[in-house]
Amino acid sequence: MEMRLKGMTKAAVAKELGLKDIGRLKVWMRKYKQQGEFGLVDTRGRRKQYVDQERYIKRLELENAVLKRRFWQPQVKHIQKVHLEVKRRH
Repeated sequence: MEMRLKGMTKAAVAKELGLKDIGRLKVWMRKYKQQGEFGLVDTRGRRKQYVDQERYIKRLELENAVLKRRFWQPQVKHIQKVHLEVKRRH
């Protein structure tokens, strides 16, 4: 995504990543624009029980990191901004 956001053409990004189907890149870009990093998490093959517990834990850690960045950081920035405004007034 960074390559595309830096101005590289879709064809150049696909070639760099070894993608034969430029349509796949378009799908990834659309998901990224709509859902952010969370849209790029692979959710295929969900099972009730995961055979590979380590893989399951890594997936949960990734989801937690994405959610923290997406929802927690904006709130912290807002609180810091309000705190600075209050501090300036006193």
